[in-house]
Amino acid sequence: MTKKINASDMRRAVLYVSNREINLQNVSDDDFLRMDMCKDLRMGNIRMANVAIELERVHGFDLPMKVFYVRKNDTIGEFINAVNQCLAE
Repeated sequence: MTKKINASDMRRAVLYVSNREINLQNVSDDDFLRMDMCKDLRMGNIRMANVAIELERVHGFDLPMKVFYVRKNDTIGEFINAVNQCLAE
């Protein structure tokens, strides 16, 4: 069975790498998935890479660099889709 990540996994990784106080406790999963990593969470390329590294560390998999290029947009949901697509390959 292929590993997959979900909104909870992503939420933990985002909170871990953010050095700013981001309150995501009252944000529903649906709203969280629609959040833009750049605009809403103010994450740049380095923080996005750190999120990927944190997911790799916690879940014990390696992601290819293409995870950053196969996304249609910068939403959390699209990042999760890209990670899961890479894990399925």
